[in-house]
Amino acid sequence: MNEIITEKKYPVKTLWLFKQLIGAVIVLPILLIYFFFIIRTQSETGISGASSGILVIFLPYILIFGLALCVPVIIRALQRANFHYSLEDTFMVLHQGIISKQNRNVPYGRIQGVFVNQGLFDRIFGLASLTFEDYSQGGRSSMSVDGYVGSGKSRHEIIGFVGNKIHIPGMKKDDAEALKAAILQKVKEHPIEDSQSGL
Repeated sequence: MNEIITEKKYPVKTLWLFKQLIGAVIVLPILLIYFFFIIRTQSETGISGASSGILVIFLPYILIFGLALCVPVIIRALQRANFHYSLEDTFMVLHQGIISKQNRNVPYGRIQGVFVNQGLFDRIFGLASLTFEDYSQGGRSSMSVDGYVGSGKSRHEIIGFVGNKIHIPGMKKDDAEALKAAILQKVKEHPIEDSQSGL
């Protein structure tokens, strides 16, 4: 009997939750230096109470910035906690959704284009993402090969499936490669027969 592989064997690391936060932490010192120079310039020009006045003015912005950093981490944590996958005998089972639960059974013979991706952040921290396409689903996905949806500044990495693409981010590089090998082995063992392909 084959071992059932789940997200417990190849988990999404907690570090993935903080990917956006780490990027923002790089921006925060730049903002603090900027605020420091404004306060220093105001106090050198002789404006009395300028230091405390500037801090009072910018404090709400700093608090809003901090809150804006926490919200994506909370959403990612909820998405990660509600995403589950398992490699069963003849298909891959996927479950996702915080409020609206979704399930998908993907026949192995319909899986194509299995990719292991590493962005700059992923390479620095030894993480990788696995993305593949499910051709049993009609229609295309708005997700790119690296697991991002949206465009421009509103791009964000997802976990789970959108359209015909499935993305599992934040795994250790070795785990992503091992999961890719396991999926490709299942694909080889369970090809779609001509009667199932619609040809």
